[in-house]
Amino acid sequence: MLKLRRPSDWSLMRGDGYFNLGNILARHGKPAEAIACLQEAVKLDPQSAEYHNSLGAVLASQGRIDEAVDQFRASLRINRVLSWFIIIWEGLVVLQGRIDEAIQNFHEALRLDPGFKPAQANLKDALALRGKSKI
Repeated sequence: MLKLRRPSDWSLMRGDGYFNLGNILARHGKPAEAIACLQEAVKLDPQSAEYHNSLGAVLASQGRIDEAVDQFRASLRINRVLSWFIIIWEGLVVLQGRIDEAIQNFHEALRLDPGFKPAQANLKDALALRGKSKI
């Protein structure tokens, strides 16, 4: 069983502390607490794509898709080169029924990394959902 002691002064914790604690809490089945920690990490360092991505993943695991998409978008604005974020984000966009938007962003991922297999596969699937078969 996971037992954590609170620091005597939470204000001494930096973004990476909240980020690490949030990830530990998420792995130990405490998503509400994980979200709170990851939100604090994002607040302390809003330019961390990794913080936004982790928060998005936990939000998505809890069915909070719109909020998760917002976090993945934030991570992409910070570091567009990390094209695997696009795959996670666009999977959620497809789930929301916004297939044309997902297709456009899969194309962008492939522009950044033409050999990126997950983007190729997801683009093919999204096009099939839309009723097209050509990439």
